[in-house]
Amino acid sequence: FNLTLQSLLYKILKKNNSYEWVRFLDHAMKIYLNRKHRTIKMTPIEGEKDINEKRLPITNIIFPTFLKN
Repeated sequence: FNLTLQSLLYKILKKNNSYEWVRFLDHAMKIYLNRKHRTIKMTPIEGEKDINEKRLPITNIIFPTFLKN
C-alpha cells in the first residue's frame, strides 16, 4: 500500500511540478481506491460492498472479529 501510494504521489507531483505532497494526497487516495487490484480482482471500493464480502474469503481469516460486529 505505502509504495503504491508513494509511486502515485510521485507521478502526480511531477505532473504538477510541485513538492506539496499533502495537497495531492486525497487525489492519490481516490486513484488507489478506484483502481482494480490484482489480488482481489476488484477495486477496494467494490470489495467493501456487502455483496462482495463472500467473494473475499481472506477477509474472514484476517478480520473475523470485525465481521461479527
